[in-house]
Formats: sequence, structure tokens, C-alpha cells
Amino acid sequence: MDVFTMVVAIVAIASVAGTIKHLVNLRASAPVDKALQEEVEALKARVAQLEAIVTDPRHRLAAELDALGERG
Repeated sequence: MDVFTMVVAIVAIASVAGTIKHLVNLRASAPVDKALQEEVEALKARVAQLEAIVTDPRHRLAAELDALGERG
């Protein structure tokens, strides 16, 4: 085997091993990312619900009536 052929083979093997290692790491971290994404979606839904409550005219009216009751 020629020296240059051996160098090319070593570089190719190292590149393939690095790519495989990177793919394995990506697959291992995928469930964590999925769990975090589900938690973020749940929090977004809760924030949307709270925004709907706070911007509801009936809620504002009740808050204003409570404020008037506290003054008097």
C-alpha cells in the first residue's frame, strides 16, 4: 500500500467515524428536545388562556367594580 493511499484511507475512516458519532449524538438528544418542545407548547397555551382572561371585558368590569368597592 502506498503511503498516500494509506493517508487518504485514514482520513476517510476518521471522517466517516466523526459523521457517525455526530449522528448518534443527534439521535440521543432528540427526546430531550421533544420534551422541551411539548413543555413550551403547553406554556404557550396557558399564556394564551391567561391573556384571554385578562383582556376579557367582563374581567375588566369586575376589576373596576372591585376597585370602586374598595374606595367606598
